[in-house]
Amino acid sequence: MLGLELVVLLGVAVLVGNAVGRRLGIAPPVVLLTVGVLLGFIPQVRQAQLPPEVVLLLFLPVLLYWESLTTSLREIRTTANPVHRLRTRSTSYAQDQQECCLP
Repeated sequence: MLGLELVVLLGVAVLVGNAVGRRLGIAPPVVLLTVGVLLGFIPQVRQAQLPPEVVLLLFLPVLLYWESLTTSLREIRTTANPVHRLRTRSTSYAQDQQECCLP
């Protein structure tokens, strides 16, 4: 399956999943998860490969733009310190594990 066909198929699946979820009163992420699992059973979709450039050029900018509009500064400020501490600890732990296992 070509990259463009896969992108169109995924786009249609997202639109249909959202419409069905709203019409039935089910949360759209639950419907999208179900649609994704069902699409995974189709052999042509399972074997499809999406080039990384497509993800970087089509999907990532849309996700980042949407999050920039919907994320509040208050939420960023409240989670910045715990995220920073977790990042520092996990980096230190990974470095300790690497030093431990090197010959």
